[in-house]
Amino acid sequence: MRITDVGIIPVSVPFVEPFEIAGGRATHGNHVVVRLVSDDGQVGFGESAPMSSYSPQTQEAVVAEMNRLKGLLIGQDPFDLQAIHLSMKKAGADCFALAGLDIAMHDLAARSLAIPICRLIGGSLAEGIDLSWAIGFKPAEEMAREAKRYVAKGFRTVKLKVGDEPSLDLERVAAVRQAIGRKVVLKVDANQGYDLETAVRVGRRFLDHGVAVMEQPLPRSALSEMAKLRQKISIPIMVDESLYSIADASRILEEKAADVFNIKIMKPGGIRPSAKLAAVAEAAGMPCMLGSMPELGIGTLAGLQLAVTSGIFTWGAELIGPWMFRAHLLKETAKLAKGKLMLPKGPGLGIDVDEKELVRYSC
Repeated sequence: MRITDVGIIPVSVPFVEPFEIAGGRATHGNHVVVRLVSDDGQVGFGESAPMSSYSPQTQEAVVAEMNRLKGLLIGQDPFDLQAIHLSMKKAGADCFALAGLDIAMHDLAARSLAIPICRLIGGSLAEGIDLSWAIGFKPAEEMAREAKRYVAKGFRTVKLKVGDEPSLDLERVAAVRQAIGRKVVLKVDANQGYDLETAVRVGRRFLDHGVAVMEQPLPRSALSEMAKLRQKISIPIMVDESLYSIADASRILEEKAADVFNIKIMKPGGIRPSAKLAAVAEAAGMPCMLGSMPELGIGTLAGLQLAVTSGIFTWGAELIGPWMFRAHLLKETAKLAKGKLMLPKGPGLGIDVDEKELVRYSC
């Protein structure tokens, strides 16, 4: 089997409501869908999910990068993932573009064997993974109502975006904790929004409300300060923006800058490098969460296929994109069961892409 065509399709899908974090506000997911076709008629899909409020990558840049790289895929066997990854990395591939191409190669290869991606990369250890609902910046009472609504739907973990104004952050955390009770896990994510002094001061106050973990409170490069923060507060520290690669993981471990890794398949460059990063974390005894940019349906299923292959994701996952957007581009919605995202039974990603919806939201 050889890849004969690489389709690159930019899409724009509105959020159900704007999603705001410390880095900015987003009204649409401006993503890129990849469609690979093989010489025997098989089709595989991938997704890249750049988010300007999170990282400097843009949809336009990802499209340009994929166009630059696609010649490296034409004529290749999608099962030769390692060789293709090496050639693209040698060409200086950006991680977000690489992620979309990698997912599509996994989908194409797995579909050709009529098996799910998880079987292609080691097999499933579970039928699904527990989800965490994430809430962007809003007034405290609105965050509390949203958190209570999703707890009622079965979610056992809620994460709040913080990092813009400490007094507001404390107000939001207090309101949400009162709304959901003490049995629900409560996390906060500052998206690099604090300095060390503020993180110490606010983090100690978060303890009063039973916050289970503080995610990326400091800038990406501030690993020594993150290590100091760990010594000053007892809330576990999760790294996200600081963690893109195995080299990043090595530095974080050396600096003792984190208690939890947030692995997002967009950051290392897709399923294969993310699996390698998870293996490094497992070897180091570092627990992980499977995060999200968030992605639409394709990227969400790719994350799920990875998540069920490893026992290292003890902090669950935030694969909630299909419920944050007005469309997910799949023929059916992935199934939720008491706050758990269930692994679909189909080949490849597990659920087919809705080509009509793909055309509708293409731009």
